[in-house]
Amino acid sequence: MIRLIVIGALLYLAWRIFRTALGKGPANISQGRQPAGQIDDVMVQDPKCQVYFPRREGFAAKVDGQTHYFCSEKCRDEFLADHKAK
Repeated sequence: MIRLIVIGALLYLAWRIFRTALGKGPANISQGRQPAGQIDDVMVQDPKCQVYFPRREGFAAKVDGQTHYFCSEKCRDEFLADHKAK
């Protein structure tokens, strides 16, 4: 039984080393992030429903030269419809 656990652990470690060598493992996760101490993303408020969310997850729309970010396509479409009605 212990032999199976040891073999399993060795196979897992070999798999992790192989993934890291290919650039898909945890060793490369931090390359796409901001340096320590800096904000990774900005929280913004949806102008339609007033919900806060990370800007990178939002849906953008440019209105009168200003970019607005929305939590969903539904909020974006409602905001644009309200803006056109004015």
